Amino acid sequence: MIDLFKKSNGVVIKVGDRTHPTGVEVIAEYMDWAERNERLAEQLIEVLKQALAPKSGLPPLNDARYIT
Repeated sequence: MIDLFKKSNGVVIKVGDRTHPTGVEVIAEYMDWAERNERLAEQLIEVLKQALAPKSGLPPLNDARYIT
């Protein structure tokens, strides 16, 4: 068994056993903390989209710094 990448990437490579001496098995795990970070990033993007979306009923900004 090769578990060099288990801690960093969640990957374990198993090579051969008695029943399959030339076989290779790759086991990959998706870490819970990575899934939580992905979900948090998606939620943050949605909040920022809502916060930065133009509000209805407000007149457009007529300023030279504002480009439409």
